[in-house]
Amino acid sequence: MAAASLARVALALQRVIASGKKKMPNLQRSALPDLRDFATHAPLVRKAASLLELTRAAAARARRSNFEALGAVLKAARLAYPILEGSPMDRILGEALRSMPLSLDDLAAFPQTARPVVENGILLKAPHGDERGVLLVTFEDQWLRILRHADLDALADDYHLVLSPTWSPPYDLPMAAAASLWPGERIFTLLSNFADREAFARFSPKLRPVPLLASSWVDPEVFAAGAAAKEFDVVMVANFSPYKRHGALFAVLRALRRIGRKPRVLLAGVPWQGRTADTLRELATAYGVADQIEVRVNLGDEQLRDAIRSARVALIFSLIEGSCVAAAECLMLDVPLGMLATAHIGSKAFVNEQTGRLLRPDPRGAAEDLARFLDDADTFRPRQWMIDNGVTYASSTRVLDDAIREEVQRSGERWTAGIVEHRHVRLRPRYARPEIGERFARLYDEFPARYGIALQVDAG
Repeated sequence: MAAASLARVALALQRVIASGKKKMPNLQRSALPDLRDFATHAPLVRKAASLLELTRAAAARARRSNFEALGAVLKAARLAYPILEGSPMDRILGEALRSMPLSLDDLAAFPQTARPVVENGILLKAPHGDERGVLLVTFEDQWLRILRHADLDALADDYHLVLSPTWSPPYDLPMAAAASLWPGERIFTLLSNFADREAFARFSPKLRPVPLLASSWVDPEVFAAGAAAKEFDVVMVANFSPYKRHGALFAVLRALRRIGRKPRVLLAGVPWQGRTADTLRELATAYGVADQIEVRVNLGDEQLRDAIRSARVALIFSLIEGSCVAAAECLMLDVPLGMLATAHIGSKAFVNEQTGRLLRPDPRGAAEDLARFLDDADTFRPRQWMIDNGVTYASSTRVLDDAIREEVQRSGERWTAGIVEHRHVRLRPRYARPEIGERFARLYDEFPARYGIALQVDAG
């Protein structure tokens, strides 16, 4: 009964928030951002929402809709994360993944897979004789296209597959589809968070996590430190969606004003889910900090790098997301980074005493921590730490190559040549140099006829 009551509370709260913008404009302007944040992140609410998803899974299974049932169980697992081994959620998830494998017919439920073209895939090694090549694919919709349209048996005979997920934790239908449908004996996968390594074992023993984040591929030449004047105290690079939690930042700025601090803040990002620059300005006005905020929208790559360099520190205020490439890029630009201590974000692994600060999650505590962070901003050396610790595309290429080679040779397969050097730009893979890509031109031309799907590389 208690579980059902919690589930009903979660559902009611979701409905209130969804209708708030239309029905409660005054609340939307002031209290609703905090209410939405509570509904998204409060442990009790997440637990209730997880239970609600399990009830939906049971109903879907009763209708013999395994696709819907598995999707609901995976959503429940995301809400319940982290999942303890042997816990009820662990047993439910394991049973669902074993008993409800996805089929090719299920992939039609993903409209973004309709085109038989992969736009974010790259060949890292060519097949040679009985030695397989390596294919890397980033973004879930892209590897779903491969699973739906490609001749998987032929592709698995010729290539090892490497995936790069975008979110954490990885409990989602695309990863379940890859584990169910890829006919090869193994799939290599990068991580969105180092804490996710154990999670992949719940999907399938064929998944091989590689100790690299999607944000481990920064180019130190492109993201070079500069001598730009520090026009701003703080920069936050983030799209304008609710999960980036601009309202939480504004709450901290309001708390800072109470202790006599008014840092100048630059928000650089893109509109998202109907939220625009005006949305952020209105929200800042509701918190009483609009005079401290400047918003810049849709900056070009070089403009964005200049914007980051113009601040003394960078902040990320989301609590749950993937690796967060922007965080790693700020550090490589030699701008120290602040994140919330309770955040589940992959690039949090790069924040330490040399690169930035972890802030307390409550507004007052975060305000006090941010004040000290700004006072100490000139003492950090984030770029040097990133280079010394191999958070670059060159170092990450070597780590990936070592991981594939060791696994392949352990199983007795040939491995006489390694993968080529490549970068990831906003999670899109590119060759480190144009001449590298030229070596693969014939394979790209032949790919559609040989495997039933086209493979395009973002030349950049």
